[in-house]
Amino acid sequence: PFNPITSFDITVPTAGYLSVKVYNISGQIVDVIANGFYNENAYSFTWNASGMPSGMYVIHAELNEMSISHNISLIK
Repeated sequence: PFNPITSFDITVPTAGYLSVKVYNISGQIVDVIANGFYNENAYSFTWNASGMPSGMYVIHAELNEMSISHNISLIK
C-alpha cells in the first residue's frame, strides 16, 4: 500500500522501447509513467497518485518482447 506517492526501479537489460503505464481495475489507462527509448541501465520511476481515488491499480511495464505487471494499492 502507498499514499499517495510510490517509487520503483526497472532494470533495462538491453536498449529498447520502454513503456510503463498505470491501469485501474477496469483496465483503463490512468497514467503513463514512461514511454520511449531507454538504454541499458537501471532506472528509478515515481508515480504520484494524489489525484486518484483509493483503490487497486496495476503498473505494467513492457520492453521489447518482455512485460511485467505489479498490483499496487492506494490507500488515502
